[in-house]
Amino acid sequence: MATTKIRSSSITDGQVANADLSATVAVTGGQIADDAVTLAKMADGTQGDTLYYGAAGAPTLLAKPGTPADEVLTFATGATAPSWVAAAGGNNVPRFSVYASAGWDLSDNTWTINPFDSADVNDDGASGTCVNITASGTNPRGFTVPAGEAGKYVLSYTINHYTISGNMEAQYVAIYKGVSGGAAAEYIGKNYMYVGATSTATLVSSVIVDAAVGDHYYIYSLNQCGDTNGRVYGGRLLSNFSGFKLL
Repeated sequence: MATTKIRSSSITDGQVANADLSATVAVTGGQIADDAVTLAKMADGTQGDTLYYGAAGAPTLLAKPGTPADEVLTFATGATAPSWVAAAGGNNVPRFSVYASAGWDLSDNTWTINPFDSADVNDDGASGTCVNITASGTNPRGFTVPAGEAGKYVLSYTINHYTISGNMEAQYVAIYKGVSGGAAAEYIGKNYMYVGATSTATLVSSVIVDAAVGDHYYIYSLNQCGDTNGRVYGGRLLSNFSGFKLL
């Protein structure tokens, strides 16, 4: 009589080879023990890819960024799937540190822009600069917030005033701000010192500003000395302006 059923008890362990199995036999979830599928049993992928569940509940592959540059995995408001986006404030750019290479004279009791003309760092976060260290072009001698880089910034300065002769009466330094398409106006970070019988003084300040694209920032100085003998020292140690993006 022909055998119509084979029970597992009739098969010696290790005797059924892959070649003996039908290619049409499917393995259902009920035939797989919980936690039995190891990483080694999963299909190979590309290093850096990410798996998530798609709209139909099926596992879906999210490829790694083609040219990852400080990108983060995020789930945007209203989104239905994760995605890669540029990290906000990645590497704290834009960032800059500029200075005036030489000193300059100030007219007495007159707000004057500091003529920064040299840079140790001048990075707009893309492929250009963010401070115009020339006397011409857009927003000369100032820092301009580049496109796509609105956010909170730290701005700092160190400015040293002195008199050629006589006594300095007062020294002022301030950050001036101009909005996109607008003129500069005194803004934030104003610092001053009544110095009396002395010939030199240094002012230092640091502020955080919430900046929009196109906003531009400058350092202005004022020296009261009673005549035209006021000056500002040059050099990166005594006449500098720096900043970077926080968020």
